[in-house]
Amino acid sequence: LLVGADGANSRVREHAGIELTRSSYHQLALVCAVATEKSHQQTAWQCFMPTGPLAFLPLFNGQSSIVWSLDEDQAGEMLALDDAMFMRALAEASEYQLGDITAVSERKTFPLAHGHVNNYVKPGLALIGDAAHTIHPLAGQGANLGIADAISLADVLLTARQAGRQWYALHTLLKYQRQRKAENRLMETSMSGFKVLFGQTNPLLTEMRNAGLSLVDQLPAIKNLLSRHALGGGH
Repeated sequence: LLVGADGANSRVREHAGIELTRSSYHQLALVCAVATEKSHQQTAWQCFMPTGPLAFLPLFNGQSSIVWSLDEDQAGEMLALDDAMFMRALAEASEYQLGDITAVSERKTFPLAHGHVNNYVKPGLALIGDAAHTIHPLAGQGANLGIADAISLADVLLTARQAGRQWYALHTLLKYQRQRKAENRLMETSMSGFKVLFGQTNPLLTEMRNAGLSLVDQLPAIKNLLSRHALGGGH
């Protein structure tokens, strides 16, 4: 059994002739590592903007990795800035949550898109994670979905093997596909919806969105339910 877990540009998927239907957000994610005036305290920080989220993800060396979702023209402008001007723009965009930006690595961008394959499996082959589906990074769910795929596939294979069935057979692999495909599509649709929701500039819709999020934050049962689902449900 070959498991394709080699990312959004999967060579395994390509050689297997499995097509990924992809739709562009017409945005780029700008990524780099930065040093900040204040400690990140091993905590991820995220700000939602009309173009998408700006995330600071803590690194072991005290720096932070940033992922900044920007419209294509804005990303080009940020890449064109010198380091000093970029650090100032980044600190302002983050509302100085970690103070000034004191150092920055080379900046790079990659296109943002969402996509899905019709078939996760073929005889002797299974795709998991970004090789099978990609979503907007605004909620950081891509890794969770990939881990849930891996757990589901392992459970299906182990159950079949313990029952004395052909664990590598197509009918066994299709059980994994049935378990994961609908949930992954739901998350893909949800993230696209969140992208539209947080991109709203209409004051009324913005106020309704903020009120809804505040309400969820004040209801621990609903908040915990959503958190468990985002972390993979019962996995």
